[in-house]
Amino acid sequence: MGLNAAPSQLTSEQARHFLIRTGFAPTQQEVDALTGQSAQAAVADALARAKTAKPAHPPPDFVSQPPPVAYVMLKTTEEQQAMRRQQMREGLDLKTWWITEMIETRAPLQERMTLFWHNHFATSQQKVVRSQAMWNQHQLLRANALGNFATLLHAVAKDPAMLVYLDGANSRREAPNENFAREVMELFTLGEATHGGGYSEQDIREAARAFTGWSIERETFSFRFRPAFHDAARKTVLGHSGHFDGDAVLDVMLAQEAASRFIVGKLWKEFVSPTPDSAELNRIAIAFRASGYDISTALQKLFLTDAFWATDNAGSLIKSPVELVVGTVRQFGVSYSDATPRLSFDAASNSWRATARVTNTGQRAGAEVVQVYLSLPASANAVGARQPPKRLVGFQRIELAPGASGTVTVTIDPLASNHPLSVWSERGRKWIVPAGSFKVWLGRSSAPGDLALAGTFRR
Repeated sequence: MGLNAAPSQLTSEQARHFLIRTGFAPTQQEVDALTGQSAQAAVADALARAKTAKPAHPPPDFVSQPPPVAYVMLKTTEEQQAMRRQQMREGLDLKTWWITEMIETRAPLQERMTLFWHNHFATSQQKVVRSQAMWNQHQLLRANALGNFATLLHAVAKDPAMLVYLDGANSRREAPNENFAREVMELFTLGEATHGGGYSEQDIREAARAFTGWSIERETFSFRFRPAFHDAARKTVLGHSGHFDGDAVLDVMLAQEAASRFIVGKLWKEFVSPTPDSAELNRIAIAFRASGYDISTALQKLFLTDAFWATDNAGSLIKSPVELVVGTVRQFGVSYSDATPRLSFDAASNSWRATARVTNTGQRAGAEVVQVYLSLPASANAVGARQPPKRLVGFQRIELAPGASGTVTVTIDPLASNHPLSVWSERGRKWIVPAGSFKVWLGRSSAPGDLALAGTFRR
């Protein structure tokens, strides 16, 4: 199987191999810095940095905003569709933020492990809808990426995004929903029943009873246990019997030898090769279980195996689309930009700034005018205001050569003389600034009527 493991002095090729496997495509400077170090030192440093690294960029603006009104409380189809579009827009902000972190991180292993658990505990905003729930789930995965798998499993099981995605939020003792019970065994802890998982359909049904009553608080979208919905009767799961709740059933699963083998097997396929070495996998699985499911322990032993450093395994893994794109940008210094418009607050000037990236896709040089529109909160109607659905509050002109791009920033100043947030109240016969959520939209002179939501701010 090629050369031996754990080199005492990494060559340039070995350094590059390690950096590719534990992160994304490295720069030559990163390879040079690692060359000559021992494998043990390289592994220890990568793990230490990944466990303590902090994000390089502040979170997206929507994270600090109040939770949106519950979807079921919106009265009209138009309101529901607008809310969904806003949530999807904020989801794009989350994706942009994370991709930027992957590209610019000083601890690539942290991003790789966060991505690993993101794929392992898969959910989708298409069903969850709430962007803040997706952000909270992302932070949960990031905080525990190299921590304790048992802790992570228990937390994900109660995560509101997971409860919505796998239909657990409405599971009741009269009609237990089996989706999460099935997925937590097959995909999250034990693997397929026919490939060593060791569970039956009856085990799934019994486990589903234990998770009844695990729900969410509608207003805050946080976890809530509802005792009236929980099946507290005796259950038998994987040969163990008791008045189990969801946490107890998860512990029963973690006590199975199949759990550590399944997780280590997935880590092997992520970092080493498509086909695990059975003896080495079992050795690492035993150490993983003995450590209380410490993820760093499993990774440390995995990175120091013969198989990890074997030349036969070099190039045996296929990059995911995310790895390919991020690695290309990192390795070759490709320039990138956020093409989606966004809204931010400038505390120094007490104003809001709408920013957009504009590209001249034509064949001739020309001017593009970016226009900023404001849609008023519903409270404006309550005072008898007569305003168009969206009002123009600013614009900026930019000259671009063919194929060139540029960034445009337009300021919305609430204290300006024309007071762009104010409306004329027919009832009060005066100018007022209504309370509520203002939405900011950006348009372009080259595409009249094609508006993109930049963001929302509250007053």
